[in-house]
Amino acid sequence: MNGLIRKISDDLFASKITREELAKYIGIAKSTLSDILNGHTEISFIYLVKIIMRLYEQPAPEIKNDMIFDYLSYAKPENKREALEYAAFRREFDSLKELIADELTSPTELNREWASVYQIIYEHCRDKQDDETKYDPYTFYDDLDSKKSEVSSKEMKIFIEILLCQTLYQMKEYKLLFKRIVRVEKKALKISNKFIRNSYLVRIKEGMCVTYLMQNEIENARKHSIDLFKICDKNPNFAIQKANAFYNLGESYIFENYRRSKKYLECALSMLNDGKFKDNEDIKRKIQKVNNTLIFLKIHHYRDIQDVYSGLDKDGHVYLELQKGNKEKAKMYLLEIEKESGSLNEFQTCYMGLAINDKYLLEKSHKMFLEKKSLFYANLPKLYLGYN
Repeated sequence: MNGLIRKISDDLFASKITREELAKYIGIAKSTLSDILNGHTEISFIYLVKIIMRLYEQPAPEIKNDMIFDYLSYAKPENKREALEYAAFRREFDSLKELIADELTSPTELNREWASVYQIIYEHCRDKQDDETKYDPYTFYDDLDSKKSEVSSKEMKIFIEILLCQTLYQMKEYKLLFKRIVRVEKKALKISNKFIRNSYLVRIKEGMCVTYLMQNEIENARKHSIDLFKICDKNPNFAIQKANAFYNLGESYIFENYRRSKKYLECALSMLNDGKFKDNEDIKRKIQKVNNTLIFLKIHHYRDIQDVYSGLDKDGHVYLELQKGNKEKAKMYLLEIEKESGSLNEFQTCYMGLAINDKYLLEKSHKMFLEKKSLFYANLPKLYLGYN
């Protein structure tokens, strides 16, 4: 530990960053930072992560970072518990597997308990090989529910409740989710460890943002998106979640305000594209999702159309032709899609209703959205039916 602290102290001295600036970035008093650098207080896991982010300009350090890896070999039990949550939150499953293996045999009972819960996450949520059973929210829910009665620590009881809420979202059990998530948020606010508390709150807020939006409770969705943004803005280690907050806000304005929606979506895209994050499949999927939403926004409002052509998918081509007034061409595309897929989804059914001026298909599309509990996007056929 002394060698690590000496290196940080020397590198800080050689940099142009003052102790005041670093302490402010970490979110601690200058005196606390001095105690850490003088060896009087052990540096916490998350403080080390933030120091690496600022001092060494590594915006998204992984567990396998040399400094972090060495630190964990002699870190206190509480800091190893922070590392478990950090790895799981960031989906660093290879590192999480190693941490779990170490902590399952920890002399600290609390760490063994935490590791057993994260073991369930690892088994269900890690990337699977083709011959392995794929993720299923129902079996994940059952395993978590069984584990809930076995844990004794306040943090793990709360954490399991959060994970159960996430599975309820995936199962589209929104009414039950709303009842449980409000209670668990109140409990999470009382957790003493600041990093664990914020991490759990970010998990909760992300779930509430998307759930409220899909239920068309737009003001609630925006409120929780802003709450999420505030947490992330104070904690640079939640940069991806800050991008998600921008995305959620942008999506909420799609049908209501073109300029505001575009601004927030472009902020999300800028954050994801600025090189801060590891170029992995999760980030690529997030970027694609934001791009697709931006394209939909521009086509729906028929603005900045020159920007959409390079990223158009089949649905985008259809909606663009409809907005241009080329209904026959849109119908042709839709018939090709129906032939390939066997049926039209809720968006495509709406587009076919527009292409052939069929109110029944628009009503069918609206019903399909409601059946999928996607009340927000059910606004699309409602607009064309004149219900809004």
